[in-house]
Amino acid sequence: MMALVGGMWGFGFLINPAITGYLSDPVKQYPNSEAVRVFESFLTAFPFFLPNLVGCIFCLIAYVLVHKFVEETLPLNRRQSFTIFPCRKKIMRTVSSWGLFKHLHEDSETGGPVFEEVVALLPDECGGSENELPTEPATISSLWKRQATREHLLTNWAYAFLIVSLDESFPLFCLSKASGLAIHEKNIGDIFSGTGFFYITIQYFLLTGLVKKFGFYPTMRIGAYASVPFCALIPLSLITNEDAPEGTLAPATLLLLSAMYAVVRVFSLLVFSTLVMTTNRTVPSRDR
Repeated sequence: MMALVGGMWGFGFLINPAITGYLSDPVKQYPNSEAVRVFESFLTAFPFFLPNLVGCIFCLIAYVLVHKFVEETLPLNRRQSFTIFPCRKKIMRTVSSWGLFKHLHEDSETGGPVFEEVVALLPDECGGSENELPTEPATISSLWKRQATREHLLTNWAYAFLIVSLDESFPLFCLSKASGLAIHEKNIGDIFSGTGFFYITIQYFLLTGLVKKFGFYPTMRIGAYASVPFCALIPLSLITNEDAPEGTLAPATLLLLSAMYAVVRVFSLLVFSTLVMTTNRTVPSRDR
C-alpha cells in the first residue's frame, strides 16, 4: 500500500512539471497568444502566477475529496478540532499520521519480523506496556525524549535536507548559462515529466519487493546509497548536450536526466517510506 501511495505521488510528479513548464512566463513563451496579450501587464509582473493558480486549485480539490471521502481512523474521544483565531468553528478534521499509514503495514503491530526489527532498537526506558494508561497527554517534548523516535526524526530531517537541496539546485543547473545546460522552463518540465514516467513504472515493484525481501532498515540503507550519491552523474548531461542548439535538449540528454532523476526519486522514496513506518513504530499506539 505504501508503494501505491508513492505511485500516486509519482503521477503528480509526472503531470505537475509539465503544467509548470508550459504555464511559466507565458508572455515570453506565447507572445502571439490573444489571451496572453489581454493580461500581458499582469503576467509580466507575475510570470509564475498561472502554475501557482493551477496548483492551488488542485490542492483545494484534493482537500475537498479527502474531507468528503477519507474516513478518520482516530477514535472520537481523541479527535481535536483545528481552528483559526478568532474563528472558532471547525474548518477541517484532524488527521492522524498513524491513521494514514497503519494500512501500509503488513505485519501486526504486536508481532512479526518487521515489528521485532524496530522493537530491538528501542531502549528499555522508552518502552513500557502498550496497555498502560498514559499519565499525561503525549506532546512533542515527550516524544522527543524517546531515543529511538529522536534518532529516526533526526535521520529524516537530515536526509530531507539533502533531497530538498537537490530539488532546488537542479533547476538552477538547468537554467545556468555559465555552467549548466542553459535551457528554458519548458525543457525542465519535460525532464521532470520524463522522470515521472520512469518513476511510476519502477517504484511500486521496487519498494514492495525490497521491503519484503530485506526488511525496513536494509531497504533504507539501499535507498540512501543509491539516491543522493547518484546525483554526481548529473553533469554528464553537459557532454550529451554539447551539440544541441542553444536553449534546447538533445533526446539523449532528456532520456539521461529523466532516468537519472527517476533513480534518485525512487530510492529516496525507499528512505522516506521506511523512515515513516519505522518512526511510527517507535511510538506507543496510545501516543500516536
